[in-house]
Amino acid sequence: MTPLTQAQAEDIPAIAGLLVRTWQRCYRGILPDPLLDALSVDHQAHRHRQYLAKGIPYFLARHQAGPLLGFASFGPAREPAMGSASELYTLYVDMDHQRKGIGLALLQAVERAAQAQSPALAVSVLKKNPYRAFYEKNAFQTVAELPLDLGAWQETSLILRKEFSP
Repeated sequence: MTPLTQAQAEDIPAIAGLLVRTWQRCYRGILPDPLLDALSVDHQAHRHRQYLAKGIPYFLARHQAGPLLGFASFGPAREPAMGSASELYTLYVDMDHQRKGIGLALLQAVERAAQAQSPALAVSVLKKNPYRAFYEKNAFQTVAELPLDLGAWQETSLILRKEFSP
């Protein structure tokens, strides 16, 4: 893996594709199949193109000039329960490349950048998300439990927060 890079507009299709593939593989059996099957690469590309245009930083991980292996983004907290923290919006690693340190490298890059803006980093995860342990292992603690409306489906999300050392 080469050093992490910042996303550019031409990276958006790869970001959207990786997000949809990851959700469909990681959350199968956790979230309803109709919800996962309805995920759209085009819709995700539109969303992330808007975020990038607003200046939301994205960190990318890939081998040389190869396919995207993972990405992460962060910005101002959108949930009041996060307090003064920055929010980790996304952190996804291709299923075939998980458990190789890519997620940790992306998280650390976000933490370094977020420290300049806030005293903590927060993330919202599904309560039944099996990847929640990754955050807990990296010093995130649960600070709130909230209902999550997914249209026809209701879930519970947790707000996890990591305080930065002074």
